[in-house]
Amino acid sequence: MKNYEVNAKSFLKASGIGAAVSHIASLLFTVVFALIISAGDIKDSVIKAISFVILCISAFLGGFLAAKILKCKALFAGLSSGGIYYLTLAVLSAAINSHGFSKMFLIKLALTAVFSALGGIVTTFKEKTVI
Repeated sequence: MKNYEVNAKSFLKASGIGAAVSHIASLLFTVVFALIISAGDIKDSVIKAISFVILCISAFLGGFLAAKILKCKALFAGLSSGGIYYLTLAVLSAAINSHGFSKMFLIKLALTAVFSALGGIVTTFKEKTVI
């Protein structure tokens, strides 16, 4: 097996690009679902579920792209991309909402970590990358 060396600059660049893609995907999905929600009478529980789906899909896409760019250490690239994505969301959420952190904070953290890591892992099956 080859020895893959990754420097910190390329690792952070791949993670940052993955997090940026997560934010862009999140924004696009939010706009699309907002148009769908405005067309009909949707309950609050459905809106919360949709927000979780948007978070999961966005984290997955960011982790997938970060691992695809890096081509090795796919799990860690996906996790770091999800970590950056989640930290920026947490900071923005804390700036907007001053109620503090709750169980939802931890649930969203877990979902972001799992789906961004899955995005990185899927890259190893799709291409010949190294976990």
